[in-house]
Amino acid sequence: MSDERLVDIEKQIKTTEQLLDTSDFEVLAEAVANLELAIRTFFEDTHLLDNSDLPAYQKIYDTFSLLILKVEVKRKELGEELGNHLSTKKKLNVYKSIK
Repeated sequence: MSDERLVDIEKQIKTTEQLLDTSDFEVLAEAVANLELAIRTFFEDTHLLDNSDLPAYQKIYDTFSLLILKVEVKRKELGEELGNHLSTKKKLNVYKSIK
């Protein structure tokens, strides 16, 4: 059971990483939230955890941590793009109102 759940979590991580290339941050945020819930649920079931799987747990932790950093970078990039777009739109509106 533990191995199956680990494989599912790894699949969710890969799927979420693929969403980083899209511009739909809402879908990405939802995928991250679902992934976080899956990881929390897995590690809360302490009776399923086995010390022999410690390297797999570490790998999931490292991969998830890196994914969170990438999501944060993506969020900042999209925020900057949106800010630039709004700034340009305001400038165009001012220009149109002057004409």
